[in-house]
Amino acid sequence: MNLNKRFFDKSDTYTAKDSPNELIREFKSSSIPVMNEFWDTMVRWKNEIINSFIKVNPEKTKRINNGIIENRNKTIKNIKHNSNGCRNWERFRNRVM
Repeated sequence: MNLNKRFFDKSDTYTAKDSPNELIREFKSSSIPVMNEFWDTMVRWKNEIINSFIKVNPEKTKRINNGIIENRNKTIKNIKHNSNGCRNWERFRNRVM
């Protein structure tokens, strides 16, 4: 199992604090240029990545994510795209709501 999959599948709130360092080292030492650039993003977003492992429900099986918000943003973008430059703000706002 590769390190990325192991990190996301096996990490929890406690082990996720140390695991990103190992993952960052792997990206930094990669022979693929895009992966070399990606490690910098991992460093900048390290706290957010660690926080994504916090369990939220009583059974402690679901983690926090922003999937619902991303879906809403995509829906609004689709409405904007399909409106072809809607000039009436009230109408556009009503469609989004």
